[in-house]
Amino acid sequence: MSEIVIVVTGQTGPSGVGTTPLNDLTDVTITAAAAGDILRHNGTAWVDAVGTTHFDAAGTAATAQAAAIAASQPLDSDLTAIAALTTTAYGRAFLALADATAARTALSVSATNTPFTPVGNVAASDVQAAIAEVAAESVQTSALTVNANLLTRTAGVPAEITRANLAADAAFTAVFEPVQVGSNTHIGLFTHTALTTGTNNSALGNSAQRLVTTGNNNTAVGITAQREVTTGGNNTAVGSLAQRNITTGSNNTALGDNAQFGVTTSASNTAVGVNAQYAITSGASNACLGNNSHRNLSSGSNNVALGLNAGFGVTTGGNNTCVGTNTQLSLTTSSSNVAMGVNAQYSPNGVVANAHTTAAQGVSIGNESGLGSATQDNDITTIGYRAIATGAGAVSLGSGAHAAFTQSVALGMSTVSTAASQVHLGSRHMEMVEITAPAAGATNSARIYADDSGGKTRLMVRFATGAVQQLAIEP
Repeated sequence: MSEIVIVVTGQTGPSGVGTTPLNDLTDVTITAAAAGDILRHNGTAWVDAVGTTHFDAAGTAATAQAAAIAASQPLDSDLTAIAALTTTAYGRAFLALADATAARTALSVSATNTPFTPVGNVAASDVQAAIAEVAAESVQTSALTVNANLLTRTAGVPAEITRANLAADAAFTAVFEPVQVGSNTHIGLFTHTALTTGTNNSALGNSAQRLVTTGNNNTAVGITAQREVTTGGNNTAVGSLAQRNITTGSNNTALGDNAQFGVTTSASNTAVGVNAQYAITSGASNACLGNNSHRNLSSGSNNVALGLNAGFGVTTGGNNTCVGTNTQLSLTTSSSNVAMGVNAQYSPNGVVANAHTTAAQGVSIGNESGLGSATQDNDITTIGYRAIATGAGAVSLGSGAHAAFTQSVALGMSTVSTAASQVHLGSRHMEMVEITAPAAGATNSARIYADDSGGKTRLMVRFATGAVQQLAIEP
């Protein structure tokens, strides 16, 4: 049942109207009435009670309502700050957009763009600083035009960027030197720093062709390759320090680190291999293939070496040919020698002390073939494995053969001559076939032959006079 409340104000009833005190009512009990009290039914009778206990304009209901309002609305200070903002039509229109698609359209952003996803924590200040830096250094594409001077900035931004401007900027040219200048091409620091009228030169590598001036048709690949070339032409160098000191030399080819390092004025040399023709200066028309081949060649010409260390020691000698590892390794100033085979003319019969150094016109074919002693005899010929010769003009033919005297000949494996100007066959026989008697030979000569006499073989000799002498006849 709803509670009925009657407020007792303490006033008397209206004049002329009959009244009955509330306390006289059978179901009303007033105990201590006071201003502001109320009359409340307690389920049995009406009793007086303090008014603020049951009726308060600022009571519980009002308090709850105020709390709900406070929870659902910002503080007045926030409302004040929002009200102070100055908005634009663009901003208000953006707030009214229906969805993300409409927002992308307004911002001219493609729906396929991938959003930025930072790795780790990115501070807002970092992003702002980056944006500020880009904005400060950027030049809009519309403000740039392309002409012969690369990129030209239009009015309103910094002055024109010309090739001259870039060339004068040491920091720029140190890294971004132009690659193509006329018919010359260069890539690398300090390349073509002195070029004047030279054409068709190509340089790749730090200081490659650094000093070239009027030289033409040179190619250098490698650090300091052809660094000193000035007027030389038609040279090719591939490798670090290859043809490093060449100046006026022409028609030289070097392939390998340090190849033809010392070449200066020489011409028409070819070197392939690390340190090949390293020391050559003025020698011409030399060719070598192999690491350290012709390593010490300086002014010698017309030499050919093929193999590791081949012709290593040749300096001023010329017209020498060697094929094989270590061939002519110790040869220096001699000329017109031929060596083929591992260690040929370097360690004859395995003895390095007998290496060819200054001996000339020697021919050695076979591994470890060559001189039979440390004496530098000229004009020897040795053919065969460890075939050796001692004495000028000595000839050995056969593995281990040794012509041990001047102009002696040792024929056959392990044959050793026993006297000068001797032909030694070793433990072998000589066989001849019957022929028609030969004509007489030169003065002071005789010719031995076999012929037929009545069905028997005769051993004959014919002298320079034409006279014939029978030496023996078949029994």
